Amino acid sequence: VPAMELGRSLDVGLLQYTTSHQDVSYPSSYGTCAALGATLADVSGSAAPADGGAALAAAVRLASQSRAESLFWVAGGGAGSGSEANCTAMYGGWGPQEQPPGSIAQLPCSTSLPVLCQRDLPDPLRPTALAALGPSETLLLFSAPLTRSAASTGCLAAGGRLLSAAGPAELRAAVAALLPAAASAGPLEVWVGLSRWASSDTWSWDDPRGGSAAAVVAWGGWDWGQPNAASGDCGVLTLPGGVWRSTACSGTRAYVCRRGARARGRGGEVTGACVEGKWGS
Repeated sequence: VPAMELGRSLDVGLLQYTTSHQDVSYPSSYGTCAALGATLADVSGSAAPADGGAALAAAVRLASQSRAESLFWVAGGGAGSGSEANCTAMYGGWGPQEQPPGSIAQLPCSTSLPVLCQRDLPDPLRPTALAALGPSETLLLFSAPLTRSAASTGCLAAGGRLLSAAGPAELRAAVAALLPAAASAGPLEVWVGLSRWASSDTWSWDDPRGGSAAAVVAWGGWDWGQPNAASGDCGVLTLPGGVWRSTACSGTRAYVCRRGARARGRGGEVTGACVEGKWGS
């Protein structure tokens, strides 16, 4: 969008929040968001995440670290009329009177502030289903079939990595979390972050914290007769069965991403770090 300074984006659930650092009045903020295919962010308790907007405030604070001003226009009812009208803004950082991030302020609508916008998570970043894995991680199931390489890229774009697990218990927890989505989608083979080094029998996770290659084989998580070197060098997870199979990396499958405290991407932690222009939640 010409002449518009964009901030960073944060995906929360199935919504994407974006900041624009172009200072505008409240009436003009609607046009700013519309130019992004979005609307003013609704941070009310009924529309925001369950934390009442704290996740949004953290994202805005990260996006506004280079600015002294930490207030952003958001959706909300105003008060007064004419030149006395006030409109709704949210603190993305600590306010001058120690207002905590996420606090709401009423300011004259003519004040120039940056804007916080929201829109539905765009395809192909919109997962078919979401599942919580512990208190700080999310599993994203994408049913649109992709090659293994494209699925890995898709997970990075969504702020995560292809699913890996540090042990059998963690894998069982992931499968259990995915079962409701798998039940509605039918039996699936999904790409996970498991692959074999070419011309060897060494299987390992893309994420090295998934465990050693020897541990992967020792788990006994493979389907009967697997892994089969003749069938391919990439691993899939069966749902609802929860076992691994080897297959050709060039085939197309649904895939599962892991996003949150443990998943890592290029450029650092996915949570609170920029990964190829995306910010993880």
